[in-house]
Amino acid sequence: MARRDRAKRRWRRRTTDENLVSYKNLRNRCSRLCREAKRRYFDDNLANHNFADAWKFLRSVGIGKSPVIVSKDVDLISLNHHFSLSPVTLDSSTKSSTLLNLSSLPLPTCSPFNLCSVSEDDDQGTFAGFHQGCMTRLILRRVVNRCRCLPFDYTSKELDVEDFTICSWEHYICIYQTIEMIEVDIKDIISDSECYQRCDYVEYDSEVEFVKHQRHLTALNGTLSRVLVHFSQNTCMKYRREVLYTWDQMLANLGGIFGLCLGGSVISVIELIWFLLEVIYAVLCSFCKNYIAPKEKEKGKEKVFVITHKEMLSKKTSGKKLGKYKFMN
Repeated sequence: MARRDRAKRRWRRRTTDENLVSYKNLRNRCSRLCREAKRRYFDDNLANHNFADAWKFLRSVGIGKSPVIVSKDVDLISLNHHFSLSPVTLDSSTKSSTLLNLSSLPLPTCSPFNLCSVSEDDDQGTFAGFHQGCMTRLILRRVVNRCRCLPFDYTSKELDVEDFTICSWEHYICIYQTIEMIEVDIKDIISDSECYQRCDYVEYDSEVEFVKHQRHLTALNGTLSRVLVHFSQNTCMKYRREVLYTWDQMLANLGGIFGLCLGGSVISVIELIWFLLEVIYAVLCSFCKNYIAPKEKEKGKEKVFVITHKEMLSKKTSGKKLGKYKFMN
């Protein structure tokens, strides 16, 4: 931007074609960098946020319904009293003298203004009669011829181009690159076309310059006014990405396909889980019953010998307890 400002001051001092071309190149480059920075800023703030945060961000940059601000300096009582009174009645002499004074004023030397009807061929579309609509049509026509697709909510008949498909996400880069190229050469488009302004059109020229810190206004006096200016582009092209299936819709679709093709349901899944739990429980129970305790170490333990008669081995066992005798090693 500093190089652009230096080139502008150089061109003002010496109005040559070389200085003018240098200033225009630097100005277009700064404008392109600013547009890219704004686009990245909007993409970063709108990509991964919900709708509430997105609308808060858009309101912070001046997009959306502006709040109603009532100035405290306006006397509402006097204003209501003024409009509630009956209008001032003028007598016939005052009216006649006013008309006589107006008729005595000299007429301006200009060509008379005549109204004429416009045919459908001259109109060339529903919105071609106004400057903004005409410029939008010319810009979109160049976008269609370069990217080979139609923008959303536009038809080939409205833009007077060939019939193409609607632009998709693959054409996103081509559309933005084409619009940037068109904005650089917008004067050529205006000079080659016939886009007229409305009769009540008013054009204001503006120039942006850097203001030093000590020149900032700290307070507004009665002779100054504050003006809020909002700028907008000629076109506004929006793309919205929506989710085709949410997680609950995907679960319902998969459940319907599973039940239709395999005859399964939630009860079938519960029965399968119950069967697996029963199998695991049975395996654990059988493992606990067949568990064999490890042999204890015989070192330092007493040994017990049982002495019985040989003939008692062949006979049936009786309920009489046999004597046990302990022997120490």
